[in-house]
Amino acid sequence: MGIQCLTLVINIYILKYGNIKLLSKNNCQITELQSFTIATICLIIGSICLYLWTLNEGNVFNFIVKANWYRGDYSNAMNNTYAMLKVPSRILELSTFLFFFYFIQNNTKFKFLYLVGYIISFSSATLYLLCTDGRLDIALFLGMQVIGFVLYRNKKVNISKNKIYTIVIIALLALFLISQLDDITYYIRYGNKNLIETSESENFYITLMNEFGYIYEAGQMSIKTNIFDSGKWMLIDDIVRGFFSCFPSKFTPDEFERVWRWNTYLCTGSRLSATIPCDIISESIYDLSVLGPFVIPFLFGTIVRQVEVYFSDVKSRPFYRACYIFLALAFFRIINYCELYDFMRGMFSFCVMWIVYLFVVRLSLKNRMKG
Repeated sequence: MGIQCLTLVINIYILKYGNIKLLSKNNCQITELQSFTIATICLIIGSICLYLWTLNEGNVFNFIVKANWYRGDYSNAMNNTYAMLKVPSRILELSTFLFFFYFIQNNTKFKFLYLVGYIISFSSATLYLLCTDGRLDIALFLGMQVIGFVLYRNKKVNISKNKIYTIVIIALLALFLISQLDDITYYIRYGNKNLIETSESENFYITLMNEFGYIYEAGQMSIKTNIFDSGKWMLIDDIVRGFFSCFPSKFTPDEFERVWRWNTYLCTGSRLSATIPCDIISESIYDLSVLGPFVIPFLFGTIVRQVEVYFSDVKSRPFYRACYIFLALAFFRIINYCELYDFMRGMFSFCVMWIVYLFVVRLSLKNRMKG
């Protein structure tokens, strides 16, 4: 993970200086029409991937009914031919943010087009999130849009006390939403109330403990295995699995183990059950033992700082706000769900979007030079 993090830092520097050079050299600012084109292409890519990913079940709604089975890693038994397309399907979230941040601005020229694009992309992204059955991801996806509306509706961003209070309320509501999402998604899948879990889910604190209890379990097991005992350092496995994260599984070397899968084996004695994730501390301990909690968070913190520095000057533009929010979600997720394999899969859709962005900008520059 350390080498991969260093590579990401280098890539961010290339992104920072290379992209600014491209814009300044050609005196080009990304336009609303270019942004709309990028968002639409991303929407088309994501929708096609979502359709193919869920095709084995007949349609996306049939897939949603079995979403918790797929989330539990039983998908291999179901022969999902297009399982790899789950990764690029996440670009639907990014497409939603692109449409959203232009739509909420008062001075947007193509407001109706962005509204239509937002409705379609939001609906598609919601279907994607229901297919993943990721409760925290659903809450963050909705919550970041509300926060984005509070902070970025006007071109000039002013952080007032009222906005801070609003964000705190949103955070509390997000916690409550997470505690209820099992019942909500159950109702969406089956059309009736989950009577078996109703009594337990009525206790807000117990539900949250069940949702985040893996943090304590993984932390305890990582300390026992890699600090008190001489457990295997998973750094190399983490790097290799991260590198092959976006390739079909048949291309991944079998001798390297996913950290979450290894953690699951240690906790349950089986590799057949759903994976038990790790937070950033337990993941760091698995990777580098006692050194991990000092090295890994520092490397990720360095990356976050570089991202913040790059976007600090361009966040006033809706396109970059959307990119910033998407990356913020990816790095926020690392705190509770830390694995290089998971992180790199999440970043794949951003890389696809950036390729589309470069293609659209360069094509516009060529057309302008010809004109």
